Amino acid sequence: MPTVELLAPAGNMEALHAAVQNGADAVYLAGSLYGARAFAGNFNREEMLEAIAYCHNYQVKVYVTMNTILYPNEIHEAYEYAKFLHQNKVDALIIQDFGLLELLHKRLPELELHASTQMHAHNLNAIRLLKDAGITRVVVARETPIELIRKMSALGVEIEMFVYGALCVCYSGQCYLSAYQGNRSGNKGECAQPCRLTYELLQDGTPMNTKGNHLLSPKDLNTLSRTQELIESGVSSFKIEGRMKRPEYVGFVTSQYRQAMDQATFKPDITSLQKLFHRGFTEGHLFSKRGFDLMNPVRPNHVGIPIGTVTGYRNKQVFITLSHSLNQQDGIRILGKNDQGFITNRIYKNGLLVNHAEPNDTIAIDCDHYIQKGSTVVLTSDIQQLKQIRNTYQKQQRYFSISAKVTARINHPFSLTLMHGNYQVTVESTELVQMAQKQPLTSPKIQEQLTKTLDTPFLISSIEIDIDKNIFLSLKTINEVRRNSIQLLLAEIAKPQKIIELPYVFDNISSVSQDKLTLHIHTEEQYQALQAYNYPIYTDSYELWKQHPELGYLTSRVNEEDETIPASSTYVRELGQLYINHPNKKGDIYFNITNAYAAYFLFSHNCQSICLSLELSDLQKKDFMKQYQEIYHTVPVVEYPLYNRSELMVSKYCAANTYGTKTQQKHCNLCKQHLYHLKQQNTIYPLQFDHNCMMHILQPEVDNKLQQIKEYQSIGIQSFSIRFTQESTKEVKDIIEQFIKASSV
Repeated sequence: MPTVELLAPAGNMEALHAAVQNGADAVYLAGSLYGARAFAGNFNREEMLEAIAYCHNYQVKVYVTMNTILYPNEIHEAYEYAKFLHQNKVDALIIQDFGLLELLHKRLPELELHASTQMHAHNLNAIRLLKDAGITRVVVARETPIELIRKMSALGVEIEMFVYGALCVCYSGQCYLSAYQGNRSGNKGECAQPCRLTYELLQDGTPMNTKGNHLLSPKDLNTLSRTQELIESGVSSFKIEGRMKRPEYVGFVTSQYRQAMDQATFKPDITSLQKLFHRGFTEGHLFSKRGFDLMNPVRPNHVGIPIGTVTGYRNKQVFITLSHSLNQQDGIRILGKNDQGFITNRIYKNGLLVNHAEPNDTIAIDCDHYIQKGSTVVLTSDIQQLKQIRNTYQKQQRYFSISAKVTARINHPFSLTLMHGNYQVTVESTELVQMAQKQPLTSPKIQEQLTKTLDTPFLISSIEIDIDKNIFLSLKTINEVRRNSIQLLLAEIAKPQKIIELPYVFDNISSVSQDKLTLHIHTEEQYQALQAYNYPIYTDSYELWKQHPELGYLTSRVNEEDETIPASSTYVRELGQLYINHPNKKGDIYFNITNAYAAYFLFSHNCQSICLSLELSDLQKKDFMKQYQEIYHTVPVVEYPLYNRSELMVSKYCAANTYGTKTQQKHCNLCKQHLYHLKQQNTIYPLQFDHNCMMHILQPEVDNKLQQIKEYQSIGIQSFSIRFTQESTKEVKDIIEQFIKASSV
């Protein structure tokens, strides 16, 4: 059976201890900057050093997440932080930004780099490109099916996959909904989880009858029952999601996977997992789950387990008949139109306060709000379970075996050498070994004293003892040497290392002149309306391109099959297409280009032009242009969309398919028969679907920057695009005329 790493999350120091003590082979965590969970506890520099040393004491690896996009004023600070981590022996960085990849790979060649799932690698060519770019491990998209993961694992780069925890409904790194709704960018680690809100699905303008209104809220991934199958897929690492979760969650889930990975017949404790946190469990896209097998439209939060039913309400007390035991300090929720959550500080049974109740008991708890009879009660926190889990990491239960060598010669110091992996330390006593006058010191007695290490991370499992006969040395001295040697070993493990740092070297890339304006279309009507204008036209519709192969093509944002479209000119929109040697290749907006080094990365992969991320402000665009010219001594060929309805999400989940048919076939064609929208309060989001059955959630309104063309030209941007989605013939012509007028002023 292949050896697979168990990788656990650590949002704070307690969670890190929980992960290590419950069997993690590696942990991933973030510093105070540049991690994709900005609201986790995270680690300042002093805590980071402590965390690295603690893990390395047990030979547990530490991966630090720096998986956000980096603005022009952040990239060099991020480099310096990566350098600090490298000097202090972090085992790898998990990164998203292509500029950080470009900089670190060239300047810190010995630093191991992992591609975050937010790099959006979901096909074989994406893996090949990242491998060539210096990535040693790729965290593949959660949407990747097991059959494709088997092929990825054979490409000579480590594959890391999520096996447990929260799922995003959008491909990671491709979601802009949180930034749009609340100015909190998921690509900056600030996601406000808009997918957990309520939405209506409109079909041809009419609200559909849906099972619940949390239409974008997935269940939680749980693959414990498929562990052995996943091991056989060839992946290198099992990743547990949860840097925002409590330490008890981290500890217990880690222990469950440790057992499942080590014991082929292990049966997971589903009830205990459900009590800790879940939104319902799914095996996810890994095993091609769809519709209600994937999504929980009823509840976006912790479901818990059912423990009883409300049987009455009077005198500001709610009465519950239990089907499960309940303890004082447990957390419960009573489900209804407006859920009510409680900590059971007081439990009444037969009018008396009790600290415990059994199944079939009827109990009362204080409640200021009326609760309807028949309401379901669920347990959301089990105080006894939490205490038991805390014992697994607050009381040390994991040790790392080290070896020792003892030398004792008469009239010489007593010498102890400890060996831990590549580390070796030697400590000698200040007291000299003497000839024994009475009872000599024996090898078993020395071994007994040296193995008293249970208050440390180490067990001395093998000892080579080389001593003279009839020697004497006080036990106090032996104990002192043992303690000093362990302290020296701990210090050596935590000691910074020397690193190789190289100057940044790059190839000169000549600029290629670009069209002043390109047009992007989606429909036949738009194509016909633009025939009178002499601008290059591209389409993201595969069906339309097949009818008009003279068009340029915008490649799919998601394509597991590494599509090859023989278009004469292309906009590439994901890494797999970047790997292919397309003619006249342009980099589209979905690469999240926010700094000069990231732009160069695309240029070095033969892109004739690049588009800046829509998350850049106008001031940051100016900073980008200045930064690129200062570093590369040339003006980059940058395109900016002057008219665009952004795609806020791209999802493998299809709301139309889930609620529009019972057949649940992949190609249901509902999107060709009806017009769909999602409504959130008073905001209506158009839905668009592609030939790969991906659902695209569009921005409600169009960003029209046509009147700002001169401002963008003044900072060096000379190429522009106009991007149509659902516009009519008249709207298309009006917009083109607006551009002609604005550009000629």
